[in-house]
Amino acid sequence: MRDGQRIGDVVEMNLRAGETGDVDAGAGGRGGAQPILIGDVGVRVMERDGLHHADVVVAFEGRERNGVRTFMQKRGINRKRLGIEQLPLEIHEADSCAVDLNGDAIVSDGEHGGVYRVSRKTQRIERIDAGDFISPQTPVALADGKRVLVPDYVRGIGVLDLDTKHVVWIPMEGKHAVNGIDGLYAFGSTLIATQNGTSPERVVRFALDASKTHVLSESIIERATPTLGDPTHGVTIGGYFYYIANSGWDNLDDHGVLKEGKTLSAPVIMRAKL
Repeated sequence: MRDGQRIGDVVEMNLRAGETGDVDAGAGGRGGAQPILIGDVGVRVMERDGLHHADVVVAFEGRERNGVRTFMQKRGINRKRLGIEQLPLEIHEADSCAVDLNGDAIVSDGEHGGVYRVSRKTQRIERIDAGDFISPQTPVALADGKRVLVPDYVRGIGVLDLDTKHVVWIPMEGKHAVNGIDGLYAFGSTLIATQNGTSPERVVRFALDASKTHVLSESIIERATPTLGDPTHGVTIGGYFYYIANSGWDNLDDHGVLKEGKTLSAPVIMRAKL
């Protein structure tokens, strides 16, 4: 089943040494430039005066430290590079991130369960949850500025109150599978989820009620199609959802080595009307 449309070939983004491709180890490290692994890219796109503006966050992993780099972009041109914020050592896997309404980075540690906010203005890093999550993934900052939706790969979708750190879990009600979500995105009262922890894997819409705490209905964007491999992340732009349909992660082992008998196909970006 598919409601998505293939939009063309994937263009590779080359990261230059000293920009986002290499990271200084900082105090306590070995020093010098180190190769990094990009964990996730969070993007918030806004349209003003007929132009698309974007806040971009890159979460990365180095040998000594994880970190976050934030950008502001306009018409696809890098306008301001805000530098690297080295994340504390207790953040073990900065592999999922998003941008809130203030342009701050919201970063999930999928290995040890923490959710953090990195200030764009001050680079201050603070933990914003109270330990309710097992494996948090790509978060969504709601428009009220007071709550963040956090998909936990095991437990489902939690609504995190930023003032109290209290979490309300969106009920599955015996008919909605909201676990196994890697990427989660909001478009009005609709949530779009890339689920690579379900069988079969799928990309799905969830219509929420006004409180954003209950699922009213769901509809499939893509499931069990030749183009859908291991979907991971996406972005909403101009009434469309663009997503990585076959990341290839399912063909690699925990060390990034191709599994025996597996082959890698070319990556595919799909687009679905919202």
